[in-house]
Amino acid sequence: MTQPLPAAGPRTAVHLPNHYAWFIAVGTLDLILTYVVLRLGGIEVNAVAARAIEVGGLWGLIALKFASVILVVLICEMVAERRPATARRLAVFAIAASALPVLVASGQLAFVGLAHAHLPGGVVPHW
Repeated sequence: MTQPLPAAGPRTAVHLPNHYAWFIAVGTLDLILTYVVLRLGGIEVNAVAARAIEVGGLWGLIALKFASVILVVLICEMVAERRPATARRLAVFAIAASALPVLVASGQLAFVGLAHAHLPGGVVPHW
């Protein structure tokens, strides 16, 4: 006996799973690098993120990042229902916008690494 087809209902899959995976991966790198930069004496230049850190520490920053992921995915999913190409561009923009701080932090850490290697006594400069 064959199984009946499931009843039509709401979709369970998302429209842009690969984009969301990249957005989460880049956001996670941002969290990790922000933590490292702050531990080395750097500052958070994003006012909203700085306030989240001030109020909740690392957990505040994690909550902010988690909320931003939920917001981006929800917006992209709503847009994708009617305009898939626009949703895709929005997701790519979100990934690129999240990658910018990762690139900046990577550059800062590379600078610290180079400076650390050349300073007597291994002194790490603070920004």
